Amino acid sequence: MHRTRLAARLTTGHRGYYLARLAGPARLARPMAGRINPSSAVGSRIMPPIPKEYPAGSWHNGNGWEGQLARVSRWLDRLMNATSPEDAEDFLYAFFQNAHHLRDWSPGGRKKDDVDSFLNSHLATRICRDVANLTKHRELTRPPAQDYEPSVLREYVGENRGWFEDDTRLVIVTNHQNNGIVLDAREVARECLHLWCDFLPECDVVKSIVSHFRFAEGGFSQVLSEAEAMSGWAKQVMTKLKW
Repeated sequence: MHRTRLAARLTTGHRGYYLARLAGPARLARPMAGRINPSSAVGSRIMPPIPKEYPAGSWHNGNGWEGQLARVSRWLDRLMNATSPEDAEDFLYAFFQNAHHLRDWSPGGRKKDDVDSFLNSHLATRICRDVANLTKHRELTRPPAQDYEPSVLREYVGENRGWFEDDTRLVIVTNHQNNGIVLDAREVARECLHLWCDFLPECDVVKSIVSHFRFAEGGFSQVLSEAEAMSGWAKQVMTKLKW
């Protein structure tokens, strides 16, 4: 059965589909016994292709990786402007989950190995992976990118200096150069999006994001240096106290 361009209501049995646009022709998918897709391996299993109820496409994928990148940026914008602790926490987790899984959208037409190499080569994107999986699955069941499972904690920062609550912020406690380190969760999120924009080919979406967030070169390096200094100081204190 072929469909060509049309805007109409199709009814098949008890189901109806309203088509705003259909760029065809397209053939209805049917389960095919014995057909194996080698690229669909999950663990040690080989998964057969999954038939699509409506094979011409889905709204969520209309703009491909650029649409997903734009959604990731909107989650960060919501996080930066959250007005309640509940919203800030929700937006933080949603950002990390969507930012990490941008890898599944063939971003910029890059090969999967190149994307994974990029993600593994930066502290912020490794933390993003761990927090994405941690907040989605409750705990990590596979080796984390940072060697140890991270924690998201609430830290007191002083009156009128917090972004989570008036006097607190959310931080990520993770491993860095064989030491524990405490990083502002929003700063890690900003750096993740910054890195994605540097990695991906220049396009209108990337340029719009860079202009909106005004990423500063070396900004995260300063955050990291301050966190390393604090970690070193804490280690010295604990050594003196013989903890």
